[in-house]
Amino acid sequence: MKGRKVPRGRCRIGRGGGDATAGRTGREAAGLRSNVQRDWKQFLAYMSKRDGGVEIAPRGASEDDTRKVYKSRLFEVTKDGEIIVERPDQSVLDHAFRIGDTIELLLVVNNQRMLGDCELLEVEARQINRATRVTCFKLGAAKRVRIDQRRLFFRVGTAGADMGTIGLLAEGKEIEDEIRGRMVNLGGGGMGVSIRAHRDVLREVQGNTRYRCRLEIKSENEVVDLDTTLVHLSPLDTTGLYLGLRFELPAGKEGKALESRLVQYGAWLQRQQLKRRRA
Repeated sequence: MKGRKVPRGRCRIGRGGGDATAGRTGREAAGLRSNVQRDWKQFLAYMSKRDGGVEIAPRGASEDDTRKVYKSRLFEVTKDGEIIVERPDQSVLDHAFRIGDTIELLLVVNNQRMLGDCELLEVEARQINRATRVTCFKLGAAKRVRIDQRRLFFRVGTAGADMGTIGLLAEGKEIEDEIRGRMVNLGGGGMGVSIRAHRDVLREVQGNTRYRCRLEIKSENEVVDLDTTLVHLSPLDTTGLYLGLRFELPAGKEGKALESRLVQYGAWLQRQQLKRRRA
């Protein structure tokens, strides 16, 4: 039985991750579980060869838990199935991970997201090169794996597009305190923004949860101001931060119209990137 592909575009499954075996016969359910496990191993192998970016969180944490979803890197999968990931920067950790804890490990390849529950076995140091030594988490092989699609809207990565800068103004701040960032992904429900700035500015960013963002919709040559809530925050080495922001759109027809414009803008960005790749 062939594995089911996760469709592109909008997809909504329960926040805890979709149970693809629900309503299946015993044989069908076993086949689907086997396919999910196979895909998980393929994702791990693919990402470990590239020191791929992953996300980790305490079991049960959702993307709405602002300080409990952390960016990390996947370094290695051992022959025994143990998974070596970089420990998140201590300066942004708002959760104390302990040996024996169950950690949710999120892998994303293209628009497919897989979530695995892994036990934290050990904290160890790892030598990346002659000059760099990092602290890592050693995780056990996943005890449970499932397909995860938490967002209502598929997010379009914009890293390959010339997006210019985004203005972010923290709630209660004056316009001269606006921070400049770069949009790296966009969907109808939110966007990801990277900020490179002095440490004092980064500390200021970590103390705020609501921002007014000034975004240029280049397909319309128009600038819009969007109220956002910080959903998760992760370090980009020692000089930057990644902010996952959720749009707080107006109620009623106005909000629906703006949501539609943002989705269309995301589709426009995707087409621009495809044109660049084919050129």
